[in-house]
Amino acid sequence: MDSRKESQGLLALTLVFGFLAFAWHTAEPFAGALADGTPAGLFLSILVLACLGLARLDSPRRQSPVWDALFFGWSAWVVGEGVALSMALGASGLPVWAPGALKLVFYPLAFYALLRAKQFYNVGATMAAKWNAFGLTAGAVALSLYGLYGQITGLDLARHAFDIVLIGASLYAFFWSKETEEEEKPFKWIGLGFACLASYGLFVLVTTALGVYEELFYAVDALFYASFAFLALGAEKQVKLGA
Repeated sequence: MDSRKESQGLLALTLVFGFLAFAWHTAEPFAGALADGTPAGLFLSILVLACLGLARLDSPRRQSPVWDALFFGWSAWVVGEGVALSMALGASGLPVWAPGALKLVFYPLAFYALLRAKQFYNVGATMAAKWNAFGLTAGAVALSLYGLYGQITGLDLARHAFDIVLIGASLYAFFWSKETEEEEKPFKWIGLGFACLASYGLFVLVTTALGVYEELFYAVDALFYASFAFLALGAEKQVKLGA
């Protein structure tokens, strides 16, 4: 089986499993935390890692630094998910901060990939892409000031601050990718996926602080599941470019 068919199969599996997991979650919405320590989160993360691995293998040599960064950065995310799940099941003696610390490794590699990819794809982003990303990120910062105040401290605060920066980098990648002449535009979907993943934590904080999370959980939590679908789709688009 060639990588094109493999990537299509992984994408289909991610979409189907993500939809079923979200449907199950809406039936039991408050059975546990979504982002850390759930079997669905770990399995979806592994599927995305497999998709990124195929994209990395099929990328031209000049683009390999970007996809290497995404693959190894997401590997750290998967390990963090695995540790969080083992801790949730009581099978790990690691400190409570271990999953968050592992996931922090992901952020600098993701920033590098999102901000440098346009150079490897020979794209010169316009001011419109920069201002669109800046404006939306400023809105995320304003929301976070409300959501963060008195809510979290320590490592969680650092991780959420990284989430804000990731939203900016992801939206920038989304907007500059839309300006490319390539038909598939993988970083449009990669950027959208990371933006959804980072925004999920922000909206959970804000809606919880406002006391409306339970009324809006289906919309907020959909971001978590959609992020994996977008990431898998972006990787599949890259494989298609290399096919």
